[in-house]
Formats: sequence, structure tokens, C-alpha cells
Amino acid sequence: MKIYGYAKANQNELLELSEVTISSNPETLRTIASFINKMAQEIEEKGVDFEHEHFKDYIEELNQESPDIIVHSNAI
Repeated sequence: MKIYGYAKANQNELLELSEVTISSNPETLRTIASFINKMAQEIEEKGVDFEHEHFKDYIEELNQESPDIIVHSNAI
């Protein structure tokens, strides 16, 4: 597993991160968990045809200024 991200100050430089901290409430954490479970299932079903999915596309209530979570498969 690898974790990547962008700093708010520089959206042009993708960084490999050593850790990630999620500061949230239980409801949103459960929604994130549901999203990740759904993506795991899609990766199993689609294999190498799975590209990536955005959490912001999964939950409409999310503020567009909120950070996004993108799931990408490392399946070869």
C-alpha cells in the first residue's frame, strides 16, 4: 500500500505520504468505511479494469471544498 496526497498550498506536486490522519465524526468515518469496502469489491470484480474512484463522487452531501479520498488499485 502507498498513500499519496497534495498539500493545500501546492496542488501541483503529488507527494508520497508516510501516514495519514483522519479527523472526523463517527457518521463520516462509517461512510468512508462503506466507500472503501465498496471499492474493494469493485477492484475484485473489475481487476485491472478498475482505474480509480473519488469519495466526493460517492457522497453528494460532501462539501466540494472538503478533502477528497481517491481509491486506486495496484492490481497488475
